[in-house]
Parts: sequence; structure tokens; C-alpha cells
Amino acid sequence: MISVEAAEALILAHTKLIATEKVSILSSHGKILAEDLFADRDFPPFVRITMDGIALNFDATLKASNTKQTLIIENIAAAGAIKIALKNDQNCIEVMTGAILPEGCDTVVRYEDFEQQDSIVTLGNITIQKGQNIHRQGSDRKKSDLILQAGTVISAAEIGVMAAIGASEVLVKSKPK
Repeated sequence: MISVEAAEALILAHTKLIATEKVSILSSHGKILAEDLFADRDFPPFVRITMDGIALNFDATLKASNTKQTLIIENIAAAGAIKIALKNDQNCIEVMTGAILPEGCDTVVRYEDFEQQDSIVTLGNITIQKGQNIHRQGSDRKKSDLILQAGTVISAAEIGVMAAIGASEVLVKSKPK
């Protein structure tokens, strides 16, 4: 009888390496990933709005919290649109979930927390915290972070992750012959 360590060494000495091949991510389902995959950019790639509402400059507009305040909506930032800027820090910008946080803004107040009449917004007696309702750039993953590790069995979820990081082909283990 031999030791576990000796048996393991004997097995590994006779193990054949499995070849690898590049395949499209859509053809990779059920295969074993043969390379580590890393983030190609920060996730999210910009400071993103998490609630529909208005974006504002907290220090410029809400110095006295819990008091009624009136702001003018000077623009709209939609999801998928280019980044815009707040021109007057006493005003606000109407924002949609997923949009880029406008330059000059650091806080988002959701629709439920204010009254709106045309382009005039009135904030009620609510507590607003600086930085609320935003998702910071890179807060999920930073550029170059390990996203998927070699040896992972690829399912639909992994294919979605590969697509999100810009991979069109991946290195996988070939089927043994």
C-alpha cells in the first residue's frame, strides 16, 4: 500500500493535458473556460443614476436640510444620452434611471419626494443625504479585476458576463478524443 501523496503524484504523472480551442461565446455553453477573464473597464463605467427624479448639487441647494426649497429644472438627462452639465448650481436636472450623473450634480432626489409644476420643483420637508440614489463608477468591479476564473463551467450567466466585458471569443478546454 502507498501513501495518498504518492498515489496522487503517480496519477498526476500520467495525466494528459487537455487541448484548448478558441470558440465564440455563443458556442461556449457547457464547456470549461481555459483562461481567466478580466474586466475591460470599470463597472459601472460612469456614475449612474439609480432612481428617476432630479439631480442636484447638494451643497449649493440643500444647505438647510428639511426645509421647503424650490428649484428650476434646466435640462433632462435620459438613459443612453451623453453626459450633460448643470449650468446653474441652484437649479436641477431631471434624470432617468441608468443615465449618467450630470456634471455639477452629486445627489438624486426621486420623484416621490418632491412636487413638480412644469419646470419648477418644490422639495418638501424630507431628509436628503448627499450622494443618495447614485451608483459610483467602478463600485461593482474595477478595470482589470478578475471576472471569470479558468476552470469555470460556462452557462448562460457566464456568457452574459463575457458579453458584458466585450469578449466575442474565449479559450475553452477541447473535448477529449
